[in-house]
Amino acid sequence: MTTKPKKIRVFETAIEKLGRILSQKWGINIVFKANECRTDGKTICLPVLPDDASQELLDVTHGYVDHEAAHVIFSDFKVGKGLEAKLFACLNVLEDVRAEREMSELWAGTAHNLRRTTEWTLRKLSAEQDDGCVWSHISDFSKAVTAAYVFGFAGFDKTHWFLSTVVEPDILDKVVSCEAIIREAAAAANTGQVLDCAKRFLHALGEKEEKEEKQPAESNEYWGEGKADSVPDWMLSPDEMAERIKARIPDVKSQPRSYEATEAELQQDAALLAVSEMLRSAVASTTTQDGYSIYTTEGDVVVPIKDGDRVQYRKFMLNARSTVAVMRRKLSRSMLSSSNSRWEGGKTRGKINPRSVYQVCLGTSKHVFRQKVEAEHLDTVIQIMIDHSGSMNSGKLKLAAETTVVLGEIAHQLNIPFSVLGFSTDDGSIADKRFATATPAAKEQYTRWGNHWIGQYKEFDELWGNTNHRLLDMQNHQHHNTYDGESLRLGAQRLLRRKEKRKILFWLNDGQPCPNNADNIAAHTAYVRACAVEVERHVELVAVGIMTDAVRDFYSHHVIVNSLKDLPGACLNQLDTLLRKGKVSRHKKAA
Repeated sequence: MTTKPKKIRVFETAIEKLGRILSQKWGINIVFKANECRTDGKTICLPVLPDDASQELLDVTHGYVDHEAAHVIFSDFKVGKGLEAKLFACLNVLEDVRAEREMSELWAGTAHNLRRTTEWTLRKLSAEQDDGCVWSHISDFSKAVTAAYVFGFAGFDKTHWFLSTVVEPDILDKVVSCEAIIREAAAAANTGQVLDCAKRFLHALGEKEEKEEKQPAESNEYWGEGKADSVPDWMLSPDEMAERIKARIPDVKSQPRSYEATEAELQQDAALLAVSEMLRSAVASTTTQDGYSIYTTEGDVVVPIKDGDRVQYRKFMLNARSTVAVMRRKLSRSMLSSSNSRWEGGKTRGKINPRSVYQVCLGTSKHVFRQKVEAEHLDTVIQIMIDHSGSMNSGKLKLAAETTVVLGEIAHQLNIPFSVLGFSTDDGSIADKRFATATPAAKEQYTRWGNHWIGQYKEFDELWGNTNHRLLDMQNHQHHNTYDGESLRLGAQRLLRRKEKRKILFWLNDGQPCPNNADNIAAHTAYVRACAVEVERHVELVAVGIMTDAVRDFYSHHVIVNSLKDLPGACLNQLDTLLRKGKVSRHKKAA
């Protein structure tokens, strides 16, 4: 029985995009780790999402990240330190309302994301389960503060479905009576002002139990030990038993609600109400036990490569200049990168060619006109990815570096924006330690245990003259193994973020996936094949086998380079054919 391969998510998700923005602007890191969901004030840890995660799960996760990022950006965590549990709970929900308002003003689309996540959470709280809905298991105090958040979240509309159908009427009335306090907290300028509101809100919750006499929580009559229950239950008829049970149930409407709650109850309530726990459980229920799954991304790094030898580069270019010139002439048309119009002479009509005027006088030719030819301008962008694993030894990485320099020179001369990244892993001992301490279930579920390493040699917007000398230093940045599938996805995602119409990914490696010892080699190999198929649907992928033909086993379009001398010959012809084939397919697709 064959199973349908799952679709690899090549397009960058909104979560990944948000992660880049948060990291660049506020230094907030988003990492994925097993089935964890937490925040420490600087790092937002999310459970690992499967490639085939539902759109709803992605949306909810995005809203959760927006919410936590709002606190990191706008909340002062010092204000909440050392507070009594009930006061902290009040501060937390009122600060939620304020921080989400601030976040929605910063990014307009955030309000939509937060609404989706909150509505999903409320449905979870009210969903019927075997032992009743979650709402029925939390204390009245926690119900009140949760209702206060929902009231603020819903724009102070008490007809919101959760408030009107789930929250008990007397609790809702109490919360609505505190509307002025909640509004003040929502409009507060900082967390300190919210704390003042939280103190008043907590006091308001206590007013009722101070003014009205509370019924005893337990009484002899309630538990059947008084005069009315002197006859044992087992001696009663069914109708009499029903009447006795009815009499034992206190009339909630006639009694004032108590907002007392012990610290243990509040801790239990917090666990039941935590969005992070709901999200973690939702991901756990959707993650499959087979295929490719990452244990954590918290050790993944992108390292800017700044060192290099300019003298070495100039020496190399003295020898490679002729190779670059030959390839540039051959590939300029196939890469569709020429943006300059040109004049073609030798025409019988058009504009007089100044260089051919003399032929008119001599009467030697009628082909003295020229015509302007508008160059084909289909924008092109290139991403070059180079394998930096231990298997790229014995001169392979040196050849890959030289090949990259040649491709970079051609792209530069043709005015094509391009980027150069190296990919590998950290020391395999890190993966071994994680695997050794993992649970048996985790060992079965996760297939990638190490850290992904990316070396950044040149970004799209960096000048070639400032970066070209870095490339010949690749041998000094050789690492350990590779996560080819993820690296392919990364290269494709970077291209898909670009506005250019034609997107080309040059993939330089020795063909065979080689993860860490702790990683599942079969899962990695299958994932590379699946990623290659999916990436080729979105960008033009050209695999360059460095001293190996193993690339033909994984990639549809490939060339083999055994030495730099191969580039101007058969390799150039193959490359030209592949790029022209991509040009034709792009035209057909556009048509």
